[in-house]
Amino acid sequence: MAKISYITLGGRSRFIFDDVNLSIETSNGNVYYFDMSLVNIVRDRYNKLSSNIRLMTSQYTDPIWSNCPQRILAPYIAKLISIGVV
Repeated sequence: MAKISYITLGGRSRFIFDDVNLSIETSNGNVYYFDMSLVNIVRDRYNKLSSNIRLMTSQYTDPIWSNCPQRILAPYIAKLISIGVV
């Protein structure tokens, strides 16, 4: 596919997802690469949460998610999961 822009979970910003290189570019220009193992961990967290809190950014960072594997990328990946992109 290509690079596509999405609104964040919090709705206050945008990010760009590159599905070829599995990367996310934040609104301030930082680029982060990840692999499907992180997607699977975030998906597991997403599926365990009740639907009324599943789309809250705070559910994907510490301290709510203790031992979060990647506190920067997890909320972005959760957004991609929620819209069926990954």
